[in-house]
Amino acid sequence: MLCEVCEAEEAVGRCKLCGRYACSKHLDLDGVCSICKETLCRICNQRLSIGMCLICARIICRECSVELQPGIRLCSECYGRLLNDPSYAKYRDYLKRFLKSRIEK
Repeated sequence: MLCEVCEAEEAVGRCKLCGRYACSKHLDLDGVCSICKETLCRICNQRLSIGMCLICARIICRECSVELQPGIRLCSECYGRLLNDPSYAKYRDYLKRFLKSRIEK
């Protein structure tokens, strides 16, 4: 069976996340293919991302993020800073339109 990433090399295993067959060039030691590796959450580096943080623009998974509204997410790190860090006041003002009760001044 050929690698489903490059379609040139012989596959040596399957990605543990998506099940894609991959060659040794496209399958890392953890058993994750290069395509899934590109879309892993930048916080935990374990789960596939589902969105992007509105503040820092890192791709994030469901567990490492807070959903403000459907489709609008912050990473857990930015959300924590948003609530506690005075330098994030400009973001609080901007995000108030998405949050009715989650963020207070």
